[in-house]
Amino acid sequence: MAERHRSEAREPGRRGRLVAVVAALAVCGGTLVASAGTASAEPGGDGVATAVGAVGRADGTGGTGTRDPGRRQTEGAVSVTATDPDGRPLAGAVLRLWRESNGTPGLQPETDTGIGDLCTTAADGVCARTVPFGSYYWQETAAPDGYLPADPAVLGPLTLDQTNEQTGVTVRAVHRPLTGRVTVIANNESGLPLAGTDFRLWRETNGVPGLQQDSDTPASDVCTTVKYGVCDRTVPLGSYYWEETKAPEGYLPPDPPVLALTLDRTNQPTGVTVTAVNRLGTGRVSVTKTDPDGRPLAGAVFQLWHDDNGTPGLQTDTDSIHGALCTTAADGVCARTVPFGSYYWQETAAPAGYLLPTQPVAGPLRLGLDNYRAGVGVSVVDHPVTGAVRVRKRDARSRAALAGAVFRLWRESNGVDGLQSDTDTGVGDPCTTGADGECVFGSLLAGRYYVQESAAPAGYRIPARAVHEVTLDGREGAEHAVLLTVDDERLPSGPPLPETGGRMPPAAGAVTALGLVLAGGALVAVARARARTRRTARRGA
Repeated sequence: MAERHRSEAREPGRRGRLVAVVAALAVCGGTLVASAGTASAEPGGDGVATAVGAVGRADGTGGTGTRDPGRRQTEGAVSVTATDPDGRPLAGAVLRLWRESNGTPGLQPETDTGIGDLCTTAADGVCARTVPFGSYYWQETAAPDGYLPADPAVLGPLTLDQTNEQTGVTVRAVHRPLTGRVTVIANNESGLPLAGTDFRLWRETNGVPGLQQDSDTPASDVCTTVKYGVCDRTVPLGSYYWEETKAPEGYLPPDPPVLALTLDRTNQPTGVTVTAVNRLGTGRVSVTKTDPDGRPLAGAVFQLWHDDNGTPGLQTDTDSIHGALCTTAADGVCARTVPFGSYYWQETAAPAGYLLPTQPVAGPLRLGLDNYRAGVGVSVVDHPVTGAVRVRKRDARSRAALAGAVFRLWRESNGVDGLQSDTDTGVGDPCTTGADGECVFGSLLAGRYYVQESAAPAGYRIPARAVHEVTLDGREGAEHAVLLTVDDERLPSGPPLPETGGRMPPAAGAVTALGLVLAGGALVAVARARARTRRTARRGA
């Protein structure tokens, strides 16, 4: 029956054309639509093919109706895919399909025929129409957001015929992204550009405001600012973040260190710029002066130096002094608030009674991003100046050295002049003079001391002034001795006085005194008589 219909469709004249339309409807089971009026045969063409092509969806999109595997297909798909230069599909491209109908190569919208409505690409980037055999053009009327229109904007001709009816015919519309410049400028607080600042550019890709490094996309390698403090990149339209990854030497990065910016069609011609203001970094650099036991010392004088030349160690001819001299207070501390950098503390004078260290320079102390909040400090230990007290014991008349005298040393510690053995501090053990008559008390700190004779040598008595004060003022130098000479009087010779068990009664004392006087007089008289006898004997001879 189908063969009979096709034969009738070939008959010339009006009757043949009408039969062709009816036959096509009978075969396809379709419905005659408003566009069926195009069923006339093209010159030299197949009237039946044209008639079947006119059968489709009422919306004019060129639907195929029901295919009959036993007959030759006369329509197929014509499609276009919008992509970026890397072949990724683009949604949002708006295209229109045209049929070549005036016989002139190229699209002439005033004489060629538009097919269907505008088509907007979805996520797969595709627009497609099912149409009769023929030549077609896809015309892009709007590019995807953020992209330039395809060049050329008209794609074709795409020729659909028996050779490609099964696969259809397609074309790709390549769109270059619309780009602009995104710039960051690193300045200090005075607005001067900063070289040596590191930045990285990120593209917002996860739809969550703010930079998320695990889900947004890096858009550049690290960029380091040079003379004018600028980093910039040419990128497609979109939202971006400049992240400052390293501040210039001596500066703090912005807080937070991430700066957002959006490049869109309004600012794409000129680009978009943000400024990262870096504050000069400062912190505390300190030194603490202590004695060997960790006790703070007042009175140490320090000078702070800044390392200017980058050479390890302090060079006073090329490094620079930072601030005035500082003298430690009761807490032993000198401190300065300074910009980031490397510093040295130089001790120029030790506290009274202490020695300068062998190495009076402490450092370098490096102040930077990792420690500026807490500051950086160093402790310097000064050892006390020590001296000695040498006591020499002599016979008060002969000046001969005396062994066996016992001395004890006390340190003045209660603030009251004179020795108070219950509140002043004993130093070391008692010392007994040897054959040279000397006792030495060594390793003494500067201060006031008392030397007390607690026992006289045998046959001598302790002098009425048994306590002597000496002062070590810290200028003697290590183990320098202060000499103290103490003379003792010998006890009288003769038989010991009778023991009375206590104080002698006044009467007994008087008698004793009288007896001594008489005895003395008798001795004198005897001596004089002997002298006269010797003179007489010499004259007789």
